[in-house]
Amino acid sequence: MAVVGLGCISPRLQCSFYTEKLGLRSVREEENYAVIDCGGVSLELIRSRLTHPQELQFEVEGIDSAVAELRSKGVEFEEIEIGMRQDGTFATSLIGETYWGRYAVLHDPEGNSVMLAEHDADWFPYMPGWFTEDAESHRQTNG
Repeated sequence: MAVVGLGCISPRLQCSFYTEKLGLRSVREEENYAVIDCGGVSLELIRSRLTHPQELQFEVEGIDSAVAELRSKGVEFEEIEIGMRQDGTFATSLIGETYWGRYAVLHDPEGNSVMLAEHDADWFPYMPGWFTEDAESHRQTNG
């Protein structure tokens, strides 16, 4: 099991956000410490006066429905620049697209960036769920 530690001012507030808004499961919650189950990785929320913004990334299936569900819970997403219009202004969207897949970005209550990503297995065949015999064959022929 892997563990990621995240320093924060209020572990309880952070825990509430990750469980109530993002739907993750709390394993332990105390005044100065909380642990969230992120599906094989534990996220430790540790009270600290010295915090630095971090980026967390979660793999999702069906990013359109994931974004819609979170927006219905009041979660706000960044507007991502997706191109330039003829008039020189930028077009934006809540979901960005790139060669490796699609993504959306939100922020937790303490300003950490949380990216939801839907990776394209043809371009990014290294996600843990893709470590199958077929994926290994793909990496050997296209990697």
